[in-house]
Amino acid sequence: KTSWQSLEEARTEQKFTSEEILNFYALKDEVIKAIQENIKFRFDEISDRIGKYFGILRNDKDIKDIKVVLNEERGRAAGRSAEIELNYYDISVRPAYKVLSESLLNSLGLAVYFTCVKQFNDKCKFIVLDDIMNSLDIDKRDTLLDLIEKEFSDYQIIIFTHDLYWFQKIIRRFPDWIHKKIKGWDYLGG
Repeated sequence: KTSWQSLEEARTEQKFTSEEILNFYALKDEVIKAIQENIKFRFDEISDRIGKYFGILRNDKDIKDIKVVLNEERGRAAGRSAEIELNYYDISVRPAYKVLSESLLNSLGLAVYFTCVKQFNDKCKFIVLDDIMNSLDIDKRDTLLDLIEKEFSDYQIIIFTHDLYWFQKIIRRFPDWIHKKIKGWDYLGG
């Protein structure tokens, strides 16, 4: 009789423990779902701005509907990685690097960077750009200045460049900016 009662108590405890484990897994799944929904919401929130900035940088291309998409279906990275999806001449492409040239990828990267600055750096309005125009086609470099002028006029911006032509273009475009040249710099003397 004592052994039977011990067995029944063990079964009751096992049932309770099994139910609690299932409840824990259900809670875990709900937390993961809530986190992923929050991430998707934030991605949707910034995707419009990425598209807007890319449109300023590359208004010559038929690239629309740029979205940062949470990877929910692909292997071990599911739920922990993201890809950029876009419509390229009305064909949906994911990930974007499959069809974009290096110059277009650089423009997309700049659009993502400037979106992050605007979204996550709103208290410290300070941007340092080091020779980023080299990643753009020569005929598209003015669009970078268009983006800065339209969207970041209230930011402190420091631009470094080795390109004298680009430097002179910035001076002409923004005559009120402070312009400085560093001459005679080398690794030995600084």
